[in-house]
Amino acid sequence: MKVGNIGPWHWLLKWNRGAPVPEAALVPRSTVQKSISHPLIRKAVATALLTLVGLFAGYHYFLYLQKHRPRDFVPFYLGGKMAASGHIAQIYDKRAYAPFIEQVLREGAPPTRFGNYYFIHPSFEVLYYLPFSFLSYPTASDLSVVVNFLWLGLLVWKLPVWFEVRTDVRPIIRIGLLCFYPFHWAINLGQDTLPLTLLLAYALRLAARGRPGTAGLLMAFCCCKPHLIWAYPLVFVVQRRWRAAGTFLIGATALALLSFLPVGWSGFQRWIDLVQDPSSDILPDRMGNIRAGRISDDGSC
Repeated sequence: MKVGNIGPWHWLLKWNRGAPVPEAALVPRSTVQKSISHPLIRKAVATALLTLVGLFAGYHYFLYLQKHRPRDFVPFYLGGKMAASGHIAQIYDKRAYAPFIEQVLREGAPPTRFGNYYFIHPSFEVLYYLPFSFLSYPTASDLSVVVNFLWLGLLVWKLPVWFEVRTDVRPIIRIGLLCFYPFHWAINLGQDTLPLTLLLAYALRLAARGRPGTAGLLMAFCCCKPHLIWAYPLVFVVQRRWRAAGTFLIGATALALLSFLPVGWSGFQRWIDLVQDPSSDILPDRMGNIRAGRISDDGSC
């Protein structure tokens, strides 16, 4: 006789395997039980539970970042303030920042030992932070955290799809991405690492799918941190992907001109000095570079 699930006697039957199964203990599988055991239902339930856990953890993480404001967001916010107030030409001039620094410190911006309040990226990136500059610093800081959470969600969702990870492995990969410490450290600092990672990943996806021109153009926008992506265009050259390399060069040149023209030659020279100054990082004495070894206790190089 074909039997269904063991009912409330299953715990007793475990201790008496040799005895015949009582007819009263045999319960046929109900429609509800069959529905629950369906793979799609179990996947939906697991997704819902993980979503609830993620929302709970994200909410408390957000509360923590309200008390401990992301320190690296301040230079981005002030860069947006400089552009919105018509001082884009002085975006690399420390003296022009004085009134804006006083304002954000009054509004609760965290003070830093080396005074890293100055925008040091290519000035075209300030367009990304321009909308934040129209808000008060606390509101803009909270919004930047929410936006970074959204970027993280997109990375967790899209990276396994773009890189064609097997569907049975994707849940594990997504959990790994969700717990990836560098992503959370970027959120904690208020950095732009997450949208940069997403943009670079999509550019690589397009290059692999036979759209090298668009891939090279998108990769050019990653030049907001040129020291992180300089090797990728060289790979295009080595692989003789001239279209990708060419569109990257065109896009990067256009963005370089867009960054240079508002500040001029004197602004470019101030930018070179600024990126070498200890104020370019919250902990410059702990960075893995030559400058860190030259910083003295009073913060000078």
